[in-house]
Amino acid sequence: MRMRRKTPLVKQVAPILILWLTLSLLASLGPVSAQEKGVTVVDDFGREVLIPHEPKRIVSTAPSITETLFALGLGDRVVGVTRYCNYPPEVLEKIGKGEITVIGGYTDPSLEKILELEPDLVIGHNLLKPEFVEKIEDAGIPIVVVKTSETIQGVYDDIELIGKACWADDAASKLVEKLKSEIAF
Repeated sequence: MRMRRKTPLVKQVAPILILWLTLSLLASLGPVSAQEKGVTVVDDFGREVLIPHEPKRIVSTAPSITETLFALGLGDRVVGVTRYCNYPPEVLEKIGKGEITVIGGYTDPSLEKILELEPDLVIGHNLLKPEFVEKIEDAGIPIVVVKTSETIQGVYDDIELIGKACWADDAASKLVEKLKSEIAF
């Protein structure tokens, strides 16, 4: 009868330990990898736009966009607005202090002023000329285009789109829920 040699405990446990360590390492890298990839949104024109990192410098090209950004608590990130952006009152205060730059009108924003602001994100609207959107993209700046909403649901969708593009999904969801509850009464 042949005797079987016992495999040392280390040789039995080693493969399991290596597998466990590998899986632990991969799990810990998961969130970092997702952040490194950025956020991709599909804007109102069906364009996929990658926002590679959380935007800290945002340019708004319409009053409704500016109001949404401030309602989401992102007013401290807004560095450029149109001459028609006057709400909330904080916008005019920040313009007066030089914390926000006026980039022109919503149909004739200054590309040069926008580029000087070195934004991480421009949020445009459907009245911008396609050539203007292309020039922003060519400068390496993500631009998300929001179509003027014609329904309440469209307003909610735009809030969520802007929230996602600005890495503020939770704030956008809360704002939409708040608006829905206020409208219900």
